[in-house]
Order: sequence, then structure tokens, then C-alpha cells
Amino acid sequence: MIVVNVDQFAQAFGITSRASQIAFKKASVGKTWRGETLSVVQLPGRQGGSSGSIWALKAEACSPGIRAKLEASLPAIEGPLNDTFKSDLTPRQFDEQAERLAIIAPILKTEKRTAERAEAFRLAAAKMHVLRRKPATVAEKTLREWVLRHETNGSAAMLQPMRADTLPETLKGL
Repeated sequence: MIVVNVDQFAQAFGITSRASQIAFKKASVGKTWRGETLSVVQLPGRQGGSSGSIWALKAEACSPGIRAKLEASLPAIEGPLNDTFKSDLTPRQFDEQAERLAIIAPILKTEKRTAERAEAFRLAAAKMHVLRRKPATVAEKTLREWVLRHETNGSAAMLQPMRADTLPETLKGL
């Protein structure tokens, strides 16, 4: 997966890095930027700023207009964003994120601090789910942690973080 960092995005659109950070943060909770939906990911194993999150834009998921603007302003990129900042986010991580979101979706549809939500937690914990391509149950405590992380930091919080001792060399200095 190819991601674009906040500085590259800011350069491409003629905005400040801070404005780019704010746009990515808002996009992480589903808000649009200039009428465009930005697909952002939290870089695992990285922490920065007061929120402790570093966000990046998933280049493949951008609209053609945004991709064209990024390609035009970043001349070092050959083809469709081939050599932009690459991370070790794997398809497995995104599959697991989607599985987790599917598991907690019925819980998120209920109102906080209600008997209906408590029942949704119990039902989800009792049900057999597909996790990491295998049938598994998920403990209620784990479900509560996932829901809290999702409600606090958006769907990007469902990405399984990378181990710090296995970070690629390109990310260690960031």
C-alpha cells in the first residue's frame, strides 16, 4: 500500500502541514475535505503530537482528481504514486480491520450506556465470528476495547499496530 504523508499532501494542495494534519484527523472520523472523502490510515507504531497519532493518506483510495494533483505536484513520483512514502501496512492488517469493524458494527448502532448496548455486547461475545480467516469468539472485554478505540479514534484505530522491534528501516527515523 502506498501512503502520502501530511507534508506531501500540504505541498500538493498549497496548504500548511498543520491544515493537512487537521484534514487527515477529520477524515479519520468520516468528515470530508473540500467535498472529497479522504481515506486515511494511522501509521502503526508511530506517535506524534498531542493526539499520539500520525495519519497518512491511502493513495490508491483517492479520487482521480486528488491523485492527479498529487502526481502533478510531486515530480519524483513515476506513474500513479509508485515511489511515494511506502509503509509496511499489509493487506492482512486491512483485512483484520474490516473483520473487527464488521464484528462491532451491531454494537455501534446502539446508543451508549443503554441496556440495548449491553445486550449487543453479550450477543456479539457469544457469537462465532471470522477473525484472521478462522472461526473464533471474541471476549466481551475485547469488544469493549475495540468499541472504545473506534469511538475515540475512528476506524483507523482498528488497525493492528506493528511491533516496534519489526519496524522497517524507512520508518525508524521518523
